[in-house]
Amino acid sequence: MTILSKTVLAAIGALAITRENAEKWIDELIRRGELDNSQRAEAVKEAFARAEARARETVEKVGRTVAEKAKAAAEQGLGGPFVKADELAELRRTVEKLAAEVRKLKPQSD
Repeated sequence: MTILSKTVLAAIGALAITRENAEKWIDELIRRGELDNSQRAEAVKEAFARAEARARETVEKVGRTVAEKAKAAAEQGLGGPFVKADELAELRRTVEKLAAEVRKLKPQSD
């Protein structure tokens, strides 16, 4: 696995927050009186939204960095692909699988 694919997967790992863990954290806030029980569903939904936004920002940042490095390498005559076609295809499949898992983790609308 390439450094790029590991980096992208690590960024997407920010979405690995499970529904169970999110609910556990929110239940603890409710127990401590820092959050009202009526706000529970919305709090879980917001936790996923924040995690998704952070992961998206990280993936975009990685993409910009890779593009900058590729441009710099090309300007120096280094050329050549940074990621082999089969590695890119594997990365795309993995991202698609992770996106499907994220959709499953998102709280259902009330």
